Amino acid sequence: MAAAPGSSSAMGSRRLTENAAHPETAGEGHDAPITSVTEDCLDALRTARAIQRVIAASPRGWSTRIGLYGTWGSGKTSILNLLGELERRDGSIVVRFSAWSAAGESGVLRLFYGELTRELSARGLEVPKLGLTKVLAEKARWIPNFLRRSPTGTDTALGLPEGTVSVLGTAADIGFNWFRIRRKDVEAMVSSLGERRVTVFIDDLDRADPLIIPKSLLALRELLDWPRFTFVMAFDKRVVGKALGAYSEAYGENAELFLEKVIDISFDVPSPSAVQRGRLANTVFRACAPFVDNAILRVVEKYLPAEPRRVKQIARKLGVLSAVVARHDPNELDLLVLLLLSIVQEANSGLASAVTALASATEENWELWLGSEKEREQREQSLREKLSEHLKGSTDADRERALNAAVALMHRWSSASVEQIAYLTSLAYDEPSFTRKEVRDIVAAWSSGVDISFEEQVAAGIAHSGQSAREASLALIDTALGLYSESLEEMASAETETARSQQAEVAHQRLAFLEHAFDLNDPPSLSAARKTTHAVSQLLGLVGRWAEWTRNPGEQDLRAREQRLGKLALADCDEPEEIFAATDPYWESHHDAKDGLSAQWRSIVRADLLPRILNRLLNKFVEPEGVLAAARGEENLATWMLESKKSPVYTDLSIAKRLARLFQGEGLNDAQLSNLRDNAKLYLHMLLHQTRDSSWGGIEKVRHIDEQVPDLIPNAWGAVVRYPVPFRKLSTLQKLKKDLIDAGVDGGKLADTEWMLRLAAELLRTTGVARPSQG
Repeated sequence: MAAAPGSSSAMGSRRLTENAAHPETAGEGHDAPITSVTEDCLDALRTARAIQRVIAASPRGWSTRIGLYGTWGSGKTSILNLLGELERRDGSIVVRFSAWSAAGESGVLRLFYGELTRELSARGLEVPKLGLTKVLAEKARWIPNFLRRSPTGTDTALGLPEGTVSVLGTAADIGFNWFRIRRKDVEAMVSSLGERRVTVFIDDLDRADPLIIPKSLLALRELLDWPRFTFVMAFDKRVVGKALGAYSEAYGENAELFLEKVIDISFDVPSPSAVQRGRLANTVFRACAPFVDNAILRVVEKYLPAEPRRVKQIARKLGVLSAVVARHDPNELDLLVLLLLSIVQEANSGLASAVTALASATEENWELWLGSEKEREQREQSLREKLSEHLKGSTDADRERALNAAVALMHRWSSASVEQIAYLTSLAYDEPSFTRKEVRDIVAAWSSGVDISFEEQVAAGIAHSGQSAREASLALIDTALGLYSESLEEMASAETETARSQQAEVAHQRLAFLEHAFDLNDPPSLSAARKTTHAVSQLLGLVGRWAEWTRNPGEQDLRAREQRLGKLALADCDEPEEIFAATDPYWESHHDAKDGLSAQWRSIVRADLLPRILNRLLNKFVEPEGVLAAARGEENLATWMLESKKSPVYTDLSIAKRLARLFQGEGLNDAQLSNLRDNAKLYLHMLLHQTRDSSWGGIEKVRHIDEQVPDLIPNAWGAVVRYPVPFRKLSTLQKLKKDLIDAGVDGGKLADTEWMLRLAAELLRTTGVARPSQG
């Protein structure tokens, strides 16, 4: 239903139409064109004046068509805005519209006539009437004939739908019939202008429907050859050339031949100079991202795109981080990295992802900068070739610029940790719950006696990040651990005793805060967070790194407190297996001395965790399929503990005997005994290297275990044969027994039960074939 003329809907539609016709007033934003000389950072006025000189010098009785060529966002509309001001000051009538909203083959002409009528009527001037004129009709007729000469297949030359040219040829016979203006009306209009010129700006022609571009250009030449009229058309020549490729195959090969028939004089938007780039960057970033100082901008000016709109887009996107940056200390974030990353992301998101992945692969990034100058150049060239795959659609200049920015970003990241890279790249999407600055302030306030509500602090973290209470609490603990580690590093690097003492005082305060946080039960989210593998691992790793630092005054006290805190965390951790595995019991690939304090701390960690781990491991044997994941190698620690002769299960006889007693089944109910039988059988297959391709041991391991713990394998066998199995399963058990004996287990300890002997006798009676026991 159409809106009433006076309704708000109708008013809104009219405003939208007006804005579409007048892009210089169509709303403001980060990519809005400039409207004043005071905003002109790229000397757009210089180009506008050059175009105006051409307009002013045009013969009085001629019509002039001027082309303003530039890529998307290069500043074409800004130049038109300034040119419009110059023309108005000179007494000209400026008619302006954007071709992107043109609908149908005559849409551009309709927009032109509507805007022309509006401008002339506003000044009380003669408006040409639409009517019949033989001259103009005759001129219009040759357009469809020209279209029909386009060869077959032109439709698909540049990806336009099949039949495009055919449709144009058919429709052209009637397409411009409406636009018939009598010659006398044109003459009356020109006469009423007096000495004034009419300058028509047609913007965004490259954003119009590709089907209407060729005919619109021809119409401007053939139908609008009006004295004292100048048409300034702004578009991307490459895009228009693509549309012309469907219009005529010949012109598709060289669109400039076509444009020369329409455009009298052309101007290219000049590429900005280094000075202009810097001026634009300073203006834009001061408005959108004021936290980026001029020194950083000077470093990246050469990496910024030439198009003002793209520069504004980068600044606008980076400016989103203003609130996040304000939450950090000035030196806490590498703003140069953030800006380089924004530049690379704007060039191509895939390129940014590739650079991030390469930089995160620490070894590969380091290798890029090692070796002789020639070797570095070769590696960099190889890197450029790899990254350029993401920039196939770019111009040569833009590709080189983006690659230079990507290499500069990788160089900047060469000494950054994977965690630092991940933190910076995540800021665009994930605002942190806590920054180091915020936690530093919390610790300082708590140390000075302020009553800190952890529940309120966690709530504030949730408000910032949108994370869960547990995630926000973990971020608080993680950041506090990082600050404490920072204090220890400052102590270690202090060059005077005074400086070391000052840092020691800060360290004591931060450690006290951690002790308090790890001892709290409220809020529950904080209690849950400190039990996580991440929080406990971070704390234990910190304790291990500094275990050897005990020579300076006060350090032994710190080490003792750290270990007490670590043991408190161990007793409460959610996943003791993960923590134990992190100490690398498999290979013992540690660089510290075997008898050093770090090694001692590692032994303490294992000793504290081992009872819980063993209880959980032994419980698996009475649970349904409890050992199955370990047998498949899906639980690394459980697999190692059951298979490796270096495992505490076999090096500590008291533990081995516990497992042997478990296999006896005392105190278990029927369901648990059934589970024990299945898991014991899997366990024996694990020892024999029969559950997967790899194993922690072999035949020698089975013999070693049998010698170390004589009752273990026999008891496991006893659990397997405790209950009768179907007749068809007897051969499977006999095969398992034979394999154990072949591996070195004394067959006399693997007795056949009464039911096994009975099944064997039944087999002999029915088949005449006995399957003798291997004894």
